[in-house]
Amino acid sequence: MKRLLLISFIAMLFIGISGCEKEGPRGPRGPAGADGIDGVDGNANVTTILITDQTKLAWVSNYIQLWYDSVFYIPNSIRTEGLVLVYMNFQGSSLWYPVPGWGLNALTALRYSMNDQRVALNIMNPDGSNFTGTPPVIDILRFVLVPPSSVNLISRKGITLDYSDCEAVLEYFGLE
Repeated sequence: MKRLLLISFIAMLFIGISGCEKEGPRGPRGPAGADGIDGVDGNANVTTILITDQTKLAWVSNYIQLWYDSVFYIPNSIRTEGLVLVYMNFQGSSLWYPVPGWGLNALTALRYSMNDQRVALNIMNPDGSNFTGTPPVIDILRFVLVPPSSVNLISRKGITLDYSDCEAVLEYFGLE
């Protein structure tokens, strides 16, 4: 008897729940809200430089010196506050190799440095010693220049240090 009562109760509960309408009809559309304040625009000033001139990409004593000219130049603001990404594509390869990093087949190590006059690329053996083989031919050298959207300088002692002023840097770190 208890079993029949329990089954009847569950059946009535199921019929009652399934017969209920869960949602009413959709109401009218409300008024449009006021426009909000526009956010800060993203960084759309990324520049890519592709160098394919083989006379500029020739290794000389394990170095390539790319002197700035009217076509190739990395602004000081990007060198000091932005981001410079360098990639190499070697002859016969479909891969792009990041610099610094390992070169073709990890048989070389690649590095670069830059200043206000040039970019220097260096090829080395994987252990960091001078490269002794024949450097691979570079088909394309790619620079991706990303200027900063903002610069937040964090310094100790509340002093803003100009790192381009050698005397100020020496004094700041007590190296005089």
